[in-house]
Amino acid sequence: MNHIDMLHIAFLGQIIVLSLLLPFLVVNKIKQTISKHPKDLFPELYPETPEHIIRQSHIYLILCAIIGVLGVALLVRTRHLGLTEFLNWDSQSVIMLYFLLQYAPFVWLSHVSNQFSKKMRLLNKAYIKTASLKPRKVFDYISTWQLLMLSVIWSVFVVVVVFVNMDPFEGFAGLGNLLVPIFVNLFYWFICHRIIQSKKFNPSQDREHYLHTLCQTMVIINALSGVYITWSLTQHLLDLRPYSDVFQSYYLQIIGIVTFTLLTKQAKTPTQMV
Repeated sequence: MNHIDMLHIAFLGQIIVLSLLLPFLVVNKIKQTISKHPKDLFPELYPETPEHIIRQSHIYLILCAIIGVLGVALLVRTRHLGLTEFLNWDSQSVIMLYFLLQYAPFVWLSHVSNQFSKKMRLLNKAYIKTASLKPRKVFDYISTWQLLMLSVIWSVFVVVVVFVNMDPFEGFAGLGNLLVPIFVNLFYWFICHRIIQSKKFNPSQDREHYLHTLCQTMVIINALSGVYITWSLTQHLLDLRPYSDVFQSYYLQIIGIVTFTLLTKQAKTPTQMV
């Protein structure tokens, strides 16, 4: 099996996992939560009717299915015309753009969830907010061993960059790559910091649990980013460059599974979809 066939198999897996399997699990999670919290027993959890919430989840599922069909059409066209690159352009760029398109319905669902949360707050004005007098910090939600793990991963990246710089390949950015760990870690720290400082939360939501889940998700994605970027450089040393697109597709699937799983796992109420 050549690298093109392996890429097409990987891309088909990306379609199935991110546009069909995971969206189905998200919708099933919403239905299960509604079933466990009937409106007659938990009226404060329903700024909208259960039927309306389920309809919104079905719209999300339909959007994912449409994007999945587009992916299959792209794959079939590529195979039919015997193209070596998706859209006869650049497979790596197409795979990344398609991944972002796959995430679009999830972003929409997040927006719907936030709108429901706003309505829920209006229905629960008697809810009393409490907060610790000690300011929350990002490192309150990240353990020492996780920081050590990230340090090891990015240290390996630094070593690989220095080694490759001794005999650089075409397109290698040189020691400028050493700035990547700084920018990546600042980026994920900024996301966690902004969410921790946010004042608007679902009144039925366990804030500490949510913040812990979010920061743990950022740590895992950060670690996966470090591993993937390091592996991308190592491919050149092992003459695996033709398979880089294959690795990228599987990497995006792993990222998708991690984020979908962790961000939906903390959902405890019907309108807390993500």
